[in-house]
Amino acid sequence: MSNSEIITFSIIAAKDFAGNHKLARAYFKRIGYFPKMLSTSHINRRSRQIPWFIWQAIFRFLSYLFNRENTNKTLSKDISAKNRTRFFVTGV
Repeated sequence: MSNSEIITFSIIAAKDFAGNHKLARAYFKRIGYFPKMLSTSHINRRSRQIPWFIWQAIFRFLSYLFNRENTNKTLSKDISAKNRTRFFVTGV
């Protein structure tokens, strides 16, 4: 999987599967969306290897798009103490 596929996978997993990479991986593998699907641990490692400034640029752009339609919500990325990446939509 390329970096763009890892980023796409992470964002879709966060949005549609509440950040559950195992469930998202099973779904994408079943429908064949990513032809060279990595294991869950490899996806997590590759996601953490993507430089922070790339994630920051992506999330600034996504926040801009998201906030144009939802002025009372925020899209953010959280890295917990156990190095697990989670994405959240906060607000009401």
